[in-house]
Amino acid sequence: MKIKIDSPVNKKSKLGTPPHADEPKITNLNKHPSCKLVPMNFYVPIDFKREYKIYAAEKDMNMVDVLKISFALYKRYNN
Repeated sequence: MKIKIDSPVNKKSKLGTPPHADEPKITNLNKHPSCKLVPMNFYVPIDFKREYKIYAAEKDMNMVDVLKISFALYKRYNN
């Protein structure tokens, strides 16, 4: 008794089409400009946030500027 086995069917690749030669091959190595703002998510107690925001407003500063200055001072005195 002979068993007929069909030849394997070439399946389409799951990888998709390769990039064209003029496209950059690696795109995740580009650095963002240092002036671009990105989110920095962390949680603080609500009373701290309120006090921080009031302090920034009293000094006519935004909260990011207060954070930058306080971090610079922290680094200077704790290195």
